[in-house]
Amino acid sequence: MDLVVVESGAKAKTIQKYLGKNILVRASNGHVQDLPNKGKDGSKAVWKHTESALPDPPWSWTERAEKNVKKILSDARNKKVKRVLIATDPDREGEFIAWRLSELFSEFKEIKRITFNEITKTAIRDALDEAGSVDMNLVDAAKVRRFMDRLIGYRASRFARSWSLSSMGRVQTPALAFIVNKEKDIQKFVATPYWAVQALASGIDFRVRFHDRDDPLVWKDEKGKIDTHRTNSTDSAKKVFDSLNFE
Repeated sequence: MDLVVVESGAKAKTIQKYLGKNILVRASNGHVQDLPNKGKDGSKAVWKHTESALPDPPWSWTERAEKNVKKILSDARNKKVKRVLIATDPDREGEFIAWRLSELFSEFKEIKRITFNEITKTAIRDALDEAGSVDMNLVDAAKVRRFMDRLIGYRASRFARSWSLSSMGRVQTPALAFIVNKEKDIQKFVATPYWAVQALASGIDFRVRFHDRDDPLVWKDEKGKIDTHRTNSTDSAKKVFDSLNFE
């Protein structure tokens, strides 16, 4: 018998209906292990152990995951499962979950990784036929994300609290800086009125050109982009407008 492990319980129920009773389908309910938060393991988790390699920390159970995984393991043993097919989401975090599950289910003879982008009977069957292995490049990307969050987010947040800030983070802080800088630009912006004259007659779309590009009075936006069909001169625009015969 095969065991298929997905992330969500709802997905597991649907896939179980597609695959029938000869394949066991269970849900990991998201992440099963992550970096430790407490004690020496937590403080040393992000430091490398060998040169030119990522840190190799111990991984701790996430909330309620240990009981769930042990139940899946027990069911798999009772059903005499020979092959484990890990069908977590096809993204970085899904690959990390798949890696941790492959380690936890290492007692089984064969462990494969399957992915699909839609929950249909055909897609599931195709995925089973194309079973592969865990993508360790994606796993490493997920690890680095965790290490950076721990190195930057955890430490910076401690500093931030001394300044009455709630938290800081690898993504959160640069994103906030971007928002603040854009808001400052908006507040500093001073709108400059301009005029443009455009006429449509007999199927011809006519736009008045007020300046040459090398004209010192040529219109420019706040970024210095030139538009020769605009002018800041109200008098020039009015004269052009009045000279056009719209009757």
